[in-house]
Amino acid sequence: MSRQFTRKAFYELVWSKPMTHLAKELGVSDVALHKVCKKHAIPNPPLGWWAKKAAGKPVQQTPLPKLSKGISDRITIAAGELRAEGDLLATAREEARLKLSDFDLEAVADENPLVSKSIATLRKAPAGSDGLARATAPDLIPLRIAPASIDRVRLTLNSIVAAARVLGFDLKSKNDKAGFTNGTDHVPFVIEEILDRSKHQPSEKTLAKYEADKKRRMRMLGKTVWDERDDYSVRPNWPEWDYSPSGRISFAFDTYVTCAASIRKSFRDGKTQTLENMVPDIAVGLAVIFAGKREDARRAEEARLRREEDDRRHYEAQRLAYIEEKRNKALGTVIERIEHLNRLQNFQDRLTKELGVTDAPRVREMLIWLEDRQKALALEVGVGGLETIFQAQKVFGPDEGDDFSTSFRRW
Repeated sequence: MSRQFTRKAFYELVWSKPMTHLAKELGVSDVALHKVCKKHAIPNPPLGWWAKKAAGKPVQQTPLPKLSKGISDRITIAAGELRAEGDLLATAREEARLKLSDFDLEAVADENPLVSKSIATLRKAPAGSDGLARATAPDLIPLRIAPASIDRVRLTLNSIVAAARVLGFDLKSKNDKAGFTNGTDHVPFVIEEILDRSKHQPSEKTLAKYEADKKRRMRMLGKTVWDERDDYSVRPNWPEWDYSPSGRISFAFDTYVTCAASIRKSFRDGKTQTLENMVPDIAVGLAVIFAGKREDARRAEEARLRREEDDRRHYEAQRLAYIEEKRNKALGTVIERIEHLNRLQNFQDRLTKELGVTDAPRVREMLIWLEDRQKALALEVGVGGLETIFQAQKVFGPDEGDDFSTSFRRW
Protein backbone atom coordinates (compact mmCIF):
# COMPACT_ATOMS: atom_id res chain seq x y z
CA MET A 1 0.00 0.00 0.00
CA SER A 2 1.19 3.53 -0.75
CA ARG A 3 2.76 5.54 2.06
CA GLN A 4 2.68 9.32 2.30
CA PHE A 5 5.03 11.53 4.28
CA THR A 6 5.50 15.22 4.85
CA ARG A 7 8.78 16.50 3.48
CA LYS A 8 10.14 17.05 7.00
CA ALA A 9 9.10 13.54 8.14
CA PHE A 10 10.80 12.01 5.11
CA TYR A 11 13.93 14.08 5.80
CA GLU A 12 14.06 12.72 9.37
CA LEU A 13 13.54 9.19 8.01
CA VAL A 14 16.45 9.56 5.56
CA TRP A 15 18.76 10.60 8.41
CA SER A 16 17.51 7.87 10.76
CA LYS A 17 18.94 4.85 8.93
CA PRO A 18 21.30 4.03 6.05
CA MET A 19 19.86 4.59 2.58
CA THR A 20 20.16 0.92 1.61
CA HIS A 21 18.16 -0.13 4.68
CA LEU A 22 15.51 2.53 4.08
CA ALA A 23 15.25 1.61 0.40
CA LYS A 24 14.61 -2.02 1.32
CA GLU A 25 11.98 -0.97 3.86
CA LEU A 26 10.16 1.18 1.30
CA GLY A 27 10.52 -1.37 -1.47
CA VAL A 28 12.54 0.83 -3.84
CA SER A 29 16.13 0.80 -5.05
CA ASP A 30 18.60 3.08 -3.31
CA VAL A 31 19.12 4.81 -6.69
CA ALA A 32 15.38 5.61 -6.86
CA LEU A 33 15.43 6.80 -3.26
CA HIS A 34 18.27 9.19 -4.05
CA LYS A 35 16.21 10.51 -6.98
CA VAL A 36 13.21 11.09 -4.70
CA CYS A 37 15.40 13.04 -2.28
CA LYS A 38 16.86 15.10 -5.11
CA LYS A 39 13.39 15.83 -6.51
CA HIS A 40 12.20 17.12 -3.13
CA ALA A 41 15.48 18.88 -2.19
CA ILE A 42 16.18 16.60 0.76
CA PRO A 43 19.89 16.32 1.65
CA ASN A 44 21.39 12.86 2.19
CA PRO A 45 24.07 11.85 4.71
CA PRO A 46 27.47 12.20 2.98
CA LEU A 47 29.81 9.28 2.33
CA GLY A 48 31.27 7.92 5.57
CA TRP A 49 28.70 9.69 7.75
CA TRP A 50 27.15 6.45 9.06
CA ALA A 51 30.56 4.90 9.74
CA LYS A 52 31.59 7.92 11.82
CA LYS A 53 28.33 7.82 13.73
CA ALA A 54 28.71 4.07 14.40
CA ALA A 55 32.26 4.75 15.71
CA GLY A 56 30.92 7.36 18.12
CA LYS A 57 32.54 10.28 16.32
CA PRO A 58 30.72 13.62 16.18
CA VAL A 59 28.61 14.08 13.04
CA GLN A 60 26.41 16.89 11.84
CA GLN A 61 23.08 16.61 10.07
CA THR A 62 22.70 18.81 6.98
CA PRO A 63 19.72 21.11 7.61
CA LEU A 64 16.59 20.71 5.49
CA PRO A 65 16.37 23.62 3.03
CA LYS A 66 13.25 25.73 3.03
CA LEU A 67 10.42 24.67 0.77
CA SER A 68 10.80 26.48 -2.53
CA LYS A 69 8.43 26.92 -5.44
CA GLY A 70 7.87 23.78 -7.49
CA ILE A 71 8.72 21.40 -4.63
CA SER A 72 5.86 19.49 -3.00
CA ASP A 73 5.59 19.25 0.77
CA ARG A 74 4.08 15.76 0.36
CA ILE A 75 6.06 12.69 -0.61
CA THR A 76 4.21 9.58 -1.74
CA ILE A 77 5.92 6.20 -2.06
CA ALA A 78 3.76 3.81 -4.06
CA ALA A 79 3.82 0.16 -3.07
CA GLY A 80 6.48 -2.03 -4.64
CA GLU A 81 6.18 -5.45 -6.23
CA LEU A 82 7.23 -8.47 -4.17
CA ARG A 83 7.08 -10.90 -7.10
CA ALA A 84 10.03 -11.09 -9.46
CA GLU A 85 9.58 -9.23 -12.73
CA GLY A 86 11.78 -8.54 -15.72
CA ASP A 87 14.04 -5.50 -16.06
CA LEU A 88 11.66 -3.79 -18.48
CA LEU A 89 8.68 -3.90 -16.12
CA ALA A 90 10.81 -3.19 -13.06
CA THR A 91 12.22 -0.07 -14.74
CA ALA A 92 8.74 1.11 -15.74
CA ARG A 93 7.53 0.56 -12.16
CA GLU A 94 10.42 2.49 -10.61
CA GLU A 95 10.07 5.40 -13.04
CA ALA A 96 6.34 5.64 -12.32
CA ARG A 97 6.90 5.55 -8.55
CA LEU A 98 9.42 8.38 -8.87
CA LYS A 99 7.03 10.53 -10.93
CA LEU A 100 4.27 9.98 -8.37
CA SER A 101 6.45 10.77 -5.38
CA ASP A 102 4.94 14.28 -5.16
CA PHE A 103 1.35 13.13 -5.74
CA ASP A 104 -0.84 14.34 -2.88
CA LEU A 105 -3.30 11.64 -1.83
CA GLU A 106 -5.29 14.10 0.25
CA ALA A 107 -5.78 16.68 -2.50
CA VAL A 108 -9.22 16.82 -4.10
CA ALA A 109 -8.84 16.01 -7.79
CA ASP A 110 -10.62 17.88 -10.57
CA GLU A 111 -13.84 16.37 -11.84
CA ASN A 112 -13.32 14.27 -14.97
CA PRO A 113 -16.17 14.55 -17.54
CA LEU A 114 -16.30 10.80 -18.20
CA VAL A 115 -16.36 10.10 -14.46
CA SER A 116 -19.17 12.65 -14.00
CA LYS A 117 -21.21 11.14 -16.83
CA SER A 118 -20.78 7.59 -15.49
CA ILE A 119 -21.61 8.59 -11.91
CA ALA A 120 -24.70 10.55 -13.06
CA THR A 121 -25.95 7.46 -14.89
CA LEU A 122 -25.24 5.32 -11.84
CA ARG A 123 -27.26 7.61 -9.57
CA LYS A 124 -30.31 7.23 -11.83
CA ALA A 125 -30.02 3.44 -12.06
CA PRO A 126 -32.25 1.37 -9.73
CA ALA A 127 -30.55 -0.98 -7.29
CA GLY A 128 -30.87 -4.66 -8.16
CA SER A 129 -31.80 -7.52 -5.86
CA ASP A 130 -28.21 -7.55 -4.59
CA GLY A 131 -28.43 -3.87 -3.62
CA LEU A 132 -26.08 -2.65 -6.38
CA ALA A 133 -26.86 -0.04 -9.01
CA ARG A 134 -25.21 -0.49 -12.40
CA ALA A 135 -23.76 1.79 -15.07
CA THR A 136 -23.03 -0.51 -18.00
CA ALA A 137 -23.97 1.55 -21.08
CA PRO A 138 -21.39 1.90 -23.90
CA ASP A 139 -18.78 4.65 -23.46
CA LEU A 140 -19.29 4.65 -19.68
CA ILE A 141 -17.03 3.36 -16.93
CA PRO A 142 -18.46 -0.03 -15.88
CA LEU A 143 -19.71 0.55 -12.33
CA ARG A 144 -21.59 -1.81 -10.00
CA ILE A 145 -21.95 0.12 -6.77
CA ALA A 146 -24.45 0.45 -3.92
CA PRO A 147 -26.02 3.93 -3.71
CA ALA A 148 -24.35 4.57 -0.32
CA SER A 149 -20.87 4.16 -1.89
CA ILE A 150 -21.35 6.30 -5.00
CA ASP A 151 -19.87 9.54 -3.58
CA ARG A 152 -16.80 7.71 -2.32
CA VAL A 153 -16.29 6.02 -5.70
CA ARG A 154 -16.62 9.37 -7.50
CA LEU A 155 -13.84 10.94 -5.43
CA THR A 156 -11.60 7.89 -5.71
CA LEU A 157 -12.10 7.64 -9.47
CA ASN A 158 -11.17 11.29 -10.00
CA SER A 159 -8.07 10.75 -7.86
CA ILE A 160 -7.05 7.72 -9.93
CA VAL A 161 -7.53 9.72 -13.13
CA ALA A 162 -5.36 12.52 -11.70
CA ALA A 163 -2.58 10.09 -10.74
CA ALA A 164 -2.71 8.46 -14.18
CA ARG A 165 -2.45 11.91 -15.80
CA VAL A 166 0.81 12.54 -13.90
CA LEU A 167 2.21 9.51 -15.75
CA GLY A 168 0.90 10.73 -19.12
CA PHE A 169 -2.24 8.58 -19.37
CA ASP A 170 -5.72 9.92 -20.18
CA LEU A 171 -9.18 8.52 -19.47
CA LYS A 172 -11.03 8.07 -22.76
CA SER A 173 -13.60 5.83 -24.40
CA LYS A 174 -12.60 3.53 -27.26
CA ASN A 175 -14.76 0.92 -29.00
CA ASP A 176 -17.58 1.60 -26.50
CA LYS A 177 -15.24 0.92 -23.56
CA ALA A 178 -13.95 3.49 -21.10
CA GLY A 179 -10.32 3.11 -20.14
CA PHE A 180 -6.88 4.68 -19.93
CA THR A 181 -4.82 5.35 -23.02
CA ASN A 182 -1.20 6.28 -23.70
CA GLY A 183 -1.99 7.28 -27.27
CA THR A 184 -1.39 3.78 -28.63
CA ASP A 185 -2.83 1.19 -26.27
CA HIS A 186 -6.11 1.25 -24.38
CA VAL A 187 -6.66 -0.35 -20.97
CA PRO A 188 -10.30 -0.61 -19.82
CA PHE A 189 -11.23 -1.23 -16.20
CA VAL A 190 -14.22 -1.96 -13.98
CA ILE A 191 -15.16 -0.82 -10.48
CA GLU A 192 -17.58 -2.81 -8.36
CA GLU A 193 -18.62 -3.21 -4.78
CA ILE A 194 -17.84 -6.52 -3.13
CA LEU A 195 -20.90 -8.38 -1.89
CA ASP A 196 -21.25 -10.00 1.53
CA ARG A 197 -22.81 -13.46 1.54
CA SER A 198 -24.96 -14.82 4.34
CA LYS A 199 -27.13 -17.89 4.76
CA HIS A 200 -30.67 -17.14 3.67
CA GLN A 201 -33.12 -16.81 6.55
CA PRO A 202 -36.76 -17.19 5.46
CA SER A 203 -39.24 -14.75 6.97
CA GLU A 204 -41.63 -15.84 9.73
CA LYS A 205 -44.51 -15.58 7.27
CA THR A 206 -42.74 -17.87 4.79
CA LEU A 207 -41.89 -20.39 7.51
CA ALA A 208 -45.46 -20.33 8.85
CA LYS A 209 -46.85 -21.04 5.39
CA TYR A 210 -44.31 -23.83 4.95
CA GLU A 211 -45.38 -25.51 8.19
CA ALA A 212 -49.07 -25.17 7.26
CA ASP A 213 -48.44 -26.72 3.86
CA LYS A 214 -46.57 -29.61 5.52
CA LYS A 215 -49.50 -30.34 7.85
CA ARG A 216 -51.97 -30.22 4.99
CA ARG A 217 -49.78 -32.57 2.98
CA MET A 218 -49.50 -34.98 5.93
CA ARG A 219 -53.31 -35.06 6.36
CA MET A 220 -53.77 -35.69 2.65
CA LEU A 221 -51.26 -38.56 2.72
CA GLY A 222 -52.56 -39.91 6.06
CA LYS A 223 -49.15 -39.60 7.72
CA THR A 224 -48.28 -38.72 11.30
CA VAL A 225 -44.52 -38.29 10.71
CA TRP A 226 -43.20 -35.96 8.03
CA ASP A 227 -41.18 -37.68 5.32
CA GLU A 228 -38.45 -35.39 4.03
CA ARG A 229 -38.84 -37.01 0.62
CA ASP A 230 -42.15 -35.17 0.34
CA ASP A 231 -40.47 -31.87 1.13
CA TYR A 232 -39.98 -30.98 -2.54
CA SER A 233 -43.75 -30.66 -3.06
CA VAL A 234 -44.34 -27.96 -0.42
CA ARG A 235 -41.03 -26.29 0.32
CA PRO A 236 -40.80 -22.72 -1.10
CA ASN A 237 -38.06 -22.11 -3.63
CA TRP A 238 -35.98 -19.83 -1.43
CA PRO A 239 -32.30 -19.13 -2.24
CA GLU A 240 -29.50 -20.74 -0.27
CA TRP A 241 -27.63 -17.45 0.15
CA ASP A 242 -28.44 -13.77 0.53
CA TYR A 243 -26.12 -11.11 -0.92
CA SER A 244 -25.75 -7.54 0.29
CA PRO A 245 -23.36 -4.62 -0.35
CA SER A 246 -20.29 -4.71 1.88
CA GLY A 247 -19.05 -1.15 1.37
CA ARG A 248 -15.72 -2.59 0.15
CA ILE A 249 -14.76 -1.46 -3.34
CA SER A 250 -12.73 -3.29 -5.97
CA PHE A 251 -10.88 -1.80 -8.96
CA ALA A 252 -9.68 -4.12 -11.74
CA PHE A 253 -7.96 -3.55 -15.09
CA ASP A 254 -9.82 -5.48 -17.78
CA THR A 255 -6.86 -6.46 -19.93
CA TYR A 256 -4.23 -9.14 -20.47
CA VAL A 257 -0.46 -8.87 -20.90
CA THR A 258 1.18 -11.88 -22.52
CA CYS A 259 4.77 -11.17 -21.47
CA ALA A 260 3.84 -10.93 -17.79
CA ALA A 261 0.57 -12.65 -16.97
CA SER A 262 1.24 -12.20 -13.24
CA ILE A 263 1.09 -8.37 -13.35
CA ARG A 264 -1.21 -7.15 -10.63
CA LYS A 265 -4.48 -5.96 -12.14
CA SER A 266 -6.88 -5.98 -9.18
CA PHE A 267 -6.97 -3.65 -6.17
CA ARG A 268 -9.57 -3.76 -3.40
CA ASP A 269 -10.37 -2.56 0.09
CA GLY A 270 -8.89 -4.72 2.82
CA LYS A 271 -8.78 -4.78 6.58
CA THR A 272 -6.27 -1.94 6.81
CA GLN A 273 -5.92 -0.63 3.27
CA THR A 274 -8.49 1.34 1.31
CA LEU A 275 -8.81 1.98 -2.40
CA GLU A 276 -8.17 5.68 -1.79
CA ASN A 277 -4.74 4.89 -0.31
CA MET A 278 -3.95 2.62 -3.23
CA VAL A 279 -4.45 5.31 -5.90
CA PRO A 280 -0.67 5.66 -6.60
CA ASP A 281 -0.37 1.85 -6.65
CA ILE A 282 -3.14 1.67 -9.26
CA ALA A 283 -1.45 4.33 -11.40
CA VAL A 284 1.91 2.55 -11.12
CA GLY A 285 0.21 -0.73 -12.05
CA LEU A 286 -1.23 0.99 -15.11
CA ALA A 287 2.26 2.16 -16.14
CA VAL A 288 3.57 -1.40 -15.80
CA ILE A 289 0.66 -2.75 -17.87
CA PHE A 290 1.38 -0.26 -20.65
CA ALA A 291 5.06 -1.25 -20.53
CA GLY A 292 3.99 -4.89 -20.81
CA LYS A 293 1.74 -4.08 -23.75
CA ARG A 294 4.61 -2.32 -25.51
CA GLU A 295 6.74 -5.40 -24.92
CA ASP A 296 3.93 -7.61 -26.25
CA ALA A 297 3.73 -5.43 -29.37
CA ARG A 298 7.52 -5.60 -29.83
CA ARG A 299 7.53 -9.37 -29.52
CA ALA A 300 4.56 -9.68 -31.86
CA GLU A 301 6.36 -7.52 -34.44
CA GLU A 302 9.51 -9.62 -34.11
CA ALA A 303 7.44 -12.77 -34.55
CA ARG A 304 5.75 -11.26 -37.62
CA LEU A 305 9.10 -10.36 -39.17
CA ARG A 306 10.40 -13.87 -38.45
CA ARG A 307 7.33 -15.39 -40.11
CA GLU A 308 7.76 -13.09 -43.12
CA GLU A 309 11.44 -14.04 -43.39
CA ASP A 310 10.58 -17.73 -43.08
CA ASP A 311 7.93 -17.33 -45.78
CA ARG A 312 10.37 -15.44 -48.00
CA ARG A 313 13.05 -18.10 -47.64
CA HIS A 314 10.52 -20.85 -48.18
CA TYR A 315 9.14 -19.11 -51.26
CA GLU A 316 12.62 -18.52 -52.65
CA ALA A 317 13.61 -22.16 -52.08
CA GLN A 318 10.50 -23.33 -53.91
CA ARG A 319 11.03 -20.79 -56.70
CA LEU A 320 14.63 -21.95 -57.26
CA ALA A 321 13.47 -25.57 -57.25
CA TYR A 322 10.79 -24.69 -59.79
CA ILE A 323 13.36 -22.92 -62.01
CA GLU A 324 15.73 -25.89 -61.75
CA GLU A 325 12.94 -28.25 -62.74
CA LYS A 326 12.05 -26.13 -65.79
CA ARG A 327 15.71 -25.89 -66.84
CA ASN A 328 16.13 -29.64 -66.65
CA LYS A 329 12.94 -30.14 -68.62
CA ALA A 330 14.04 -27.67 -71.33
CA LEU A 331 17.49 -29.23 -71.49
CA GLY A 332 15.94 -32.67 -71.70
CA THR A 333 13.91 -31.57 -74.72
CA VAL A 334 17.07 -30.29 -76.45
CA ILE A 335 19.00 -33.50 -75.69
CA GLU A 336 16.16 -35.61 -77.08
CA ARG A 337 16.29 -33.62 -80.33
CA ILE A 338 20.08 -33.94 -80.57
CA GLU A 339 19.86 -37.69 -79.97
CA HIS A 340 17.12 -37.90 -82.59
CA LEU A 341 19.31 -35.96 -85.06
CA ASN A 342 22.23 -38.34 -84.39
CA ARG A 343 20.02 -41.36 -85.00
CA LEU A 344 18.79 -39.86 -88.27
CA GLN A 345 22.38 -39.19 -89.40
CA ASN A 346 23.44 -42.76 -88.58
CA PHE A 347 20.39 -44.08 -90.36
CA GLN A 348 21.15 -41.94 -93.45
CA ASP A 349 24.80 -43.07 -93.56
CA ARG A 350 23.81 -46.75 -93.47
CA LEU A 351 21.20 -46.39 -96.21
CA THR A 352 23.52 -44.36 -98.41
CA LYS A 353 26.10 -47.19 -98.35
CA GLU A 354 23.48 -49.81 -99.26
CA LEU A 355 22.10 -47.75 -102.17
CA GLY A 356 25.44 -48.10 -103.94
CA VAL A 357 24.53 -51.69 -104.91
CA THR A 358 20.72 -51.59 -104.75
CA ASP A 359 18.22 -49.70 -106.82
CA ALA A 360 15.51 -48.26 -104.50
CA PRO A 361 13.93 -45.05 -105.81
CA ARG A 362 11.56 -44.62 -102.86
CA VAL A 363 14.42 -44.92 -100.42
CA ARG A 364 16.35 -42.31 -102.37
CA GLU A 365 13.32 -40.02 -102.13
CA MET A 366 13.14 -40.65 -98.37
CA LEU A 367 16.84 -39.82 -98.04
CA ILE A 368 16.24 -36.47 -99.72
CA TRP A 369 13.44 -35.77 -97.23
CA LEU A 370 15.65 -37.01 -94.43
CA GLU A 371 18.35 -34.58 -95.48
CA ASP A 372 15.91 -31.68 -95.16
CA ARG A 373 14.69 -32.99 -91.79
CA GLN A 374 18.22 -33.15 -90.43
CA LYS A 375 18.91 -29.61 -91.57
CA ALA A 376 15.78 -28.41 -89.73
CA LEU A 377 16.74 -30.32 -86.59
CA ALA A 378 20.28 -28.99 -86.78
CA LEU A 379 18.88 -25.47 -86.81
CA GLU A 380 16.64 -26.26 -83.81
CA VAL A 381 19.57 -27.45 -81.68
CA GLY A 382 21.88 -24.70 -82.86
CA VAL A 383 22.45 -21.43 -80.99
CA GLY A 384 19.54 -19.67 -82.65
CA GLY A 385 17.19 -22.60 -82.18
CA LEU A 386 18.14 -23.06 -78.53
CA GLU A 387 17.56 -19.36 -77.89
CA THR A 388 14.06 -19.70 -79.34
CA ILE A 389 13.29 -22.79 -77.21
CA PHE A 390 14.61 -21.23 -74.01
CA GLN A 391 12.72 -18.00 -74.67
CA ALA A 392 9.46 -19.87 -75.25
CA GLN A 393 9.89 -21.88 -72.05
CA LYS A 394 11.16 -18.88 -70.06
CA VAL A 395 14.40 -20.44 -68.84
CA PHE A 396 17.99 -19.23 -68.59
CA GLY A 397 16.92 -15.59 -68.65
CA PRO A 398 15.68 -12.69 -66.52
CA ASP A 399 12.06 -13.83 -66.86
CA GLU A 400 12.52 -17.34 -65.53
CA GLY A 401 10.43 -17.95 -62.43
CA ASP A 402 7.99 -15.15 -63.30
CA ASP A 403 5.16 -17.67 -63.57
CA PHE A 404 6.00 -19.36 -60.26
CA SER A 405 3.77 -17.26 -57.98
CA THR A 406 0.58 -18.79 -59.37
CA SER A 407 1.73 -22.27 -58.37
CA PHE A 408 3.15 -21.34 -54.93
CA ARG A 409 1.87 -23.44 -52.04
CA ARG A 410 2.99 -23.20 -48.41
CA TRP A 411 3.88 -26.58 -46.93
